[in-house]
Amino acid sequence: MFQYSPSYFNYKDVILINVYPQKESVYQMSIYFKKFVPISKHQDQWFRHDLEGKQKVKNFHKTRIKLLAYNNSFFSSVIKDNGTGKLSLSYGVECIIFKEIATRLNITWDTYTSDDKDKWGTVWLNNTITGGALKWLYTKRVDVSFCSLWIDHIKSKFVDMSKFWTLTCLKFLVPKPRPLREKWDLLFKPFPLSLWLLILFSATLTTITVWILAGIQKKIGYQNIKAFTSLSATIFWIIGMMLLTNNPRTYRMGPIRHLINWWCMFILIMSTSFSSILYSFITSSEYTDIVLEVEDMVKANYHWGLTYPPPYEYILKMENPAHVKFSKRFVPEQGVDDRISRLKRGRYAILTKCLYEKHFMESDKVPVAMLNNLRTARTCLNQFYIGFGFAKRSPYARPANLVIQRIFESGLIDYWLSRVTEVHMSPATFKQVYDIKPRKSGHPSQLSYRQFKVVMVVWMVGCALSLAVFAVECRYSRGGTGHAQITPSVVAAAAAHTL
Repeated sequence: MFQYSPSYFNYKDVILINVYPQKESVYQMSIYFKKFVPISKHQDQWFRHDLEGKQKVKNFHKTRIKLLAYNNSFFSSVIKDNGTGKLSLSYGVECIIFKEIATRLNITWDTYTSDDKDKWGTVWLNNTITGGALKWLYTKRVDVSFCSLWIDHIKSKFVDMSKFWTLTCLKFLVPKPRPLREKWDLLFKPFPLSLWLLILFSATLTTITVWILAGIQKKIGYQNIKAFTSLSATIFWIIGMMLLTNNPRTYRMGPIRHLINWWCMFILIMSTSFSSILYSFITSSEYTDIVLEVEDMVKANYHWGLTYPPPYEYILKMENPAHVKFSKRFVPEQGVDDRISRLKRGRYAILTKCLYEKHFMESDKVPVAMLNNLRTARTCLNQFYIGFGFAKRSPYARPANLVIQRIFESGLIDYWLSRVTEVHMSPATFKQVYDIKPRKSGHPSQLSYRQFKVVMVVWMVGCALSLAVFAVECRYSRGGTGHAQITPSVVAAAAAHTL
């Protein structure tokens, strides 16, 4: 068996850490013994020692402290023992981290909670604190507290904050865009305005040119061009060709036939393009405007709420007039049922948090089916570091910071967070929060009458106009042949037929 010696490491100071499931043993290469020797008598956790073997994490010898914790999504959970009536920590990332800190510092604790709606506590401009963890810590009713406390300079005036263990991102959860069924501008969408103007200009130019040339050819002696010698008749013939309902015979029309034939070719290409694009617009889904920023929510008349007064200056950017206006649309929530009813009514935003691309709310009892129809913005309103709160000048803060630093660098916190979300939270809660469109069912959506409503309306208007013109013609007996038959009724009926 190969044995290491100081010469193998070029006589440098070497520390060997042997990790076991329950404890870690630390050894140091000894030049005197020429082998690894233990540098800790009790063989306890390696991070209690630096390279010189000096203990860094203080042992508090089972000291009993007071802990304040709340039920706060997958951060922490407090349960009550029915037999003893005492509170204890259940699942939650911060619960796991605190238990690890307690094990390393060799402390025990009694768990407390409160009915404060504002779990964190608020510091007002006159330096008074109302309720929550800040009040309990400031008055030293407890020694330590956690409930996703944000680390900021205001809190540090009243309590000691630990090093951060994660970074949280604040976003608003809003309804996803809904598919549009009633498309009243459907007939104009296939072509842009510039193309519509080009078609109008081409039709006008062709009409005038054909009418002038028809008059010239009539004087020369051409007989089969009477349909185009009148300007009104020429307009109706050109429009009829555009609608693919009129196609005059060009036999023995002379040079004018070339203009008519090329106009028919032009209309064939444009009508084919129009029909193809119109089909795409009918069958493809369009959606309402997407809400991304606070400015969008203000324009769309959104409201928002929480079960406690929000810290506006932390959530919103109060120097922005749109954010100030949105802050005035805050309506306090009465509970989970109230939140669900507001979501069903629509135009309601929910404040949500994001950790490692996992989104969640403080109240996680909202049905998953509703969450699938919600989305968040990709950018954060604000970001905050999260840590543990300690009473001012607490002896536990500095040792706890070392433990937090070690387990953060080891990646254990990421692992614990993943485990908590996998075991205790529904994966569907965190899915599709970025999607612009609702989740697809795997099958094409069926067409409905709403998508053809505009076509039906145009058809009914055309039929009504044709009926009115027909009634007038019957009333005054204005029947006949030739271009007198090309009336607005013909055009309206032709338009309806084409659609």
